[in-house]
Amino acid sequence: VYHSDLRIDLASSVGDAVPAGPALAALQALPNVARVEPIDPMPISIAHRVLELNGLLANTQLYQPQMVSGRWLRPHDLGTLVINDSAAQRLHLQVGEQVFVQLDAQQARLTIVGIVHEVSGVSGSGNPEGRLGETFTTLDTLNHLRHLSPTSAERLWLQADDHSPQALQALQQRVVT
Repeated sequence: VYHSDLRIDLASSVGDAVPAGPALAALQALPNVARVEPIDPMPISIAHRVLELNGLLANTQLYQPQMVSGRWLRPHDLGTLVINDSAAQRLHLQVGEQVFVQLDAQQARLTIVGIVHEVSGVSGSGNPEGRLGETFTTLDTLNHLRHLSPTSAERLWLQADDHSPQALQALQQRVVT
């Protein structure tokens, strides 16, 4: 479950991650900002089935995983993957298995360390070729796969202290300008 109030796109187009440090510092300095974290989505395929791979901080406070088995990501984990339970079931995968992940024109082998209950992005069972939902890895792993620096990000997610409509509108105006 995600707990954020605003999404800030750092890149002008998908696939154009940039160094996130300056933007993180500037956003964190704004009033009413509780936390800011990079969470980058990227389409991938496993066994010719489409999923979304989310690169995020292992100690994220903006996503709360509902673990079914195995474990969540750890800081500096490289080559690890947490997959949703529906995808694991449909692909007959379990914790400890290595899977080949296709992203863009390259393939990588990742180890499944955990399975979460996450229904976001999962197509209904009526479409056997539909999207299988979300998977998760560390931002370090995602950036390694994208051949980018470890501090790169396309997107930042912001959580406010005050969630009232007026406070969020004021914060959004500060972010945009």
